[in-house]
Amino acid sequence: MQRCHCDDRSEEAVPRTNRVSRRGLLPPSGRRNDIDGARLRKAVVAIGCFVVTFLSASAEAREFTLVHRGKAQAVIHLGQKASWQDRFAAAELQRYVRQMTGATLPLHDASSDRQLPPGLPVLIGTLETHESLAQLAKEGKLRVSDQELTGEGFAMKTTEWRGQPCLALAGTGAVGAVYAVFDLLERYGRVGFFRYEEHVPKRSTFAIPSCDIRERPFFRVRMHGGQYHYYGIHFYSEAQWQEDLQWHAKYRINRQNYIPGPPVLSMAEAPLWKRLGIERSAGSEPREKEPGEAFAIVQRLAKYAAQFGVHAPLITSKGRLPAEVREQFQQRYPGARTITDTRNSETNVYVHPADPMWLRLNQTYLEHYIDLFGDTKVYYLPSPPAERSPGNTPEEQEEYTRSYAESVGRLADWAEKTHPGAEWMMDGWAFANHEYWQPYRVERLFNALPPKLNFVMWDYPAEDEPSYVFNNYWYGRPWAFIAFNSMNGNAAVHGDVNRLMGEVYRVLCDQRAKNLAGFGYYTEARDYVPFFKDLVLHLAWNPLRDLDEFTADYCQRRYDPRSVSAMVACHQKMLKTVYGPQSDTHLKDGFRTVLLQNPVYWYELAANWVPFDSLQERTVLLRKHWPPILQQALADALAVAKWETGNRAYQRDLVDLMRSYIHVCMNEAIWRAIESARKGDSAEFTKHQARVIRLFDYLLLAIGTVADRWEFGVNAMIQDFEDAPLRYTPEEIRHHLYYVTWGGDKIYDYARSDRYEMIRDIYRPMTEAYLEACRARLARGDKGLPPDEVRSKLQKESFQPTIEKFIKSSGPPPPPQNAADIAIQFLQAARRGEI
Repeated sequence: MQRCHCDDRSEEAVPRTNRVSRRGLLPPSGRRNDIDGARLRKAVVAIGCFVVTFLSASAEAREFTLVHRGKAQAVIHLGQKASWQDRFAAAELQRYVRQMTGATLPLHDASSDRQLPPGLPVLIGTLETHESLAQLAKEGKLRVSDQELTGEGFAMKTTEWRGQPCLALAGTGAVGAVYAVFDLLERYGRVGFFRYEEHVPKRSTFAIPSCDIRERPFFRVRMHGGQYHYYGIHFYSEAQWQEDLQWHAKYRINRQNYIPGPPVLSMAEAPLWKRLGIERSAGSEPREKEPGEAFAIVQRLAKYAAQFGVHAPLITSKGRLPAEVREQFQQRYPGARTITDTRNSETNVYVHPADPMWLRLNQTYLEHYIDLFGDTKVYYLPSPPAERSPGNTPEEQEEYTRSYAESVGRLADWAEKTHPGAEWMMDGWAFANHEYWQPYRVERLFNALPPKLNFVMWDYPAEDEPSYVFNNYWYGRPWAFIAFNSMNGNAAVHGDVNRLMGEVYRVLCDQRAKNLAGFGYYTEARDYVPFFKDLVLHLAWNPLRDLDEFTADYCQRRYDPRSVSAMVACHQKMLKTVYGPQSDTHLKDGFRTVLLQNPVYWYELAANWVPFDSLQERTVLLRKHWPPILQQALADALAVAKWETGNRAYQRDLVDLMRSYIHVCMNEAIWRAIESARKGDSAEFTKHQARVIRLFDYLLLAIGTVADRWEFGVNAMIQDFEDAPLRYTPEEIRHHLYYVTWGGDKIYDYARSDRYEMIRDIYRPMTEAYLEACRARLARGDKGLPPDEVRSKLQKESFQPTIEKFIKSSGPPPPPQNAADIAIQFLQAARRGEI
């Protein structure tokens, strides 16, 4: 196997303030620091799927200039057989260069343009679509092959064409040219492709050093996914979905775990059951009886995603019978065997995997969704019911797990014959109940699969609870390391970055992980941890990253060059706090510890998730050192405010620093108030209660600066998604934001977030009402917290009316103020000890 040469370059100078390599500031030698090179190279060879960045040591030192002093010097050339991807890549290069410099690079299309405009040529395409790239390869001036770089690799080389300098951006496969263009913009243009807050540096001249770069992905499966109904993207319009899929291409992600588009699966199931001769029960039809364009949009988006190499698995079934078809199914198939499972007062009925109907049901699912959405060639292998334990006795459980393995094997055999060549995946969360899915049962399931089945196990949370170790590295099957962030919809800034890096390093060096074939990011609150998310998605392409150089690289892509040093210092402090060891989900410690990571004002105080016990105190004490560090981080960031005017990423980062400071201070202030109430210390209680009120004041000031963004504003979300294919009323959206349902009043305690209107109309009134009840007890001379009867009264007379009032109507926030101005006020108040 060929060894990997990672950034083996001679001298790569960027004509700006700092010389930068692909991955960050270059040390004085001009080379990137090795990351324990010998051990990692051995690990790379063992894994067998790796990223290659070749840079020629003999490349000429002169630059290739695309724009000089605001005037285009280069011309984009497309071949006679240019693909859709080639044309998209060319248009994106034009668009971003125009944003950077104000100049528009001319475009020459060999399929239609006869006259060649003057200028240095930028050749975009593949050897199959661009005759000039093929000629360069024939002459030995360009090396690009899928044998070396896989079907997703690309080459970027400055060379000569027809006697003049040229830049070749060549892909090995259809999407490769797109990857090459985005890599050029990120590598040399220092464009930051952050979702909702792209940063495009302004310059009058855009030139790149002479280079000979060839890259291939380290992992063949690179996933970004999550439970999208928790974080709002089900309200996207078709154009917003297209932007989202383009963003996947910018990070070179090729898998999602959900079908892109509006949420049509509930509507899609009605005709599925009709295929089995079953009608839904009366009154159980989906809310959207006339989906209109929704199905067509999903179909178009599936094709659009495939053009970027992004594929989402088509769903199959665990055998579950929804309540609305359960009775009709049993009437239609009276002999079918079922099994019932009850958890948290919720009863589910499944077709037993030992019954032939289980296989027929899954065949129907797959055929139905292929007909409806098109064949994505990626399928879900039916994962067992997650977090459940079907079977009432050990014998029943043993039979169920054995039958499940056998039936999944039969389904895979059938699918390989009827839909050959597909990639199958299974969700590792299905085996999270280790007591039930003991390793021998999981191994039995894996052994039932056809030996040559194209299968990848998506293992998450791999960085927190590595099931791959528990299950012997998935018994020889390919698998993907999926990091899990924002469990429970946690929209606070969090994530233990050093632990993540350590786990990645260990698995790369682990010879038992020879079948590691994928990497990814799973989230339940998609856009609230920008640094953590950007890191994971870059690791999916190349995990051989050093945290220090990545931090520098991140800041170079996010801020003005003059701000980089200060913002690196700022993020180093965040790595000691919000992205540090006291900030993570720790799923293996239980669901309660997941919620301990959040600000307690998101929940009803003294209820299930905020019982004010020793765990709550422990979290407060563990984070007691955060506030002064976060204060200094905010000071570092404010030092460069004059360079970051208009930078949405910078504005958002100021808000994240302020709200992170408030989260830890608020949790401590509420805890101290509760301690005082228990002791009967009225003076101390009043002091801490007053601090809580001041913290809410400053929290609203901070969030108010970004409340015009849908991630931080309720009304902004409603306005931004007015053109969603499936329309919901403002009242329905507000109901969903609080309850995570479209109807009823079941509180899931999921997807809590710092949206301005929710802080103002729900979190603050409920928190202050509870503390006021504590104060009233102290005024009567009573120690302790309000008893159950008082809490019940609060729930009925205060909390529920507060929630219902918000759902019915919620006024807009005030006009946004300048984030830097508010941050200065905030920092001054923090230094005075007011908050």
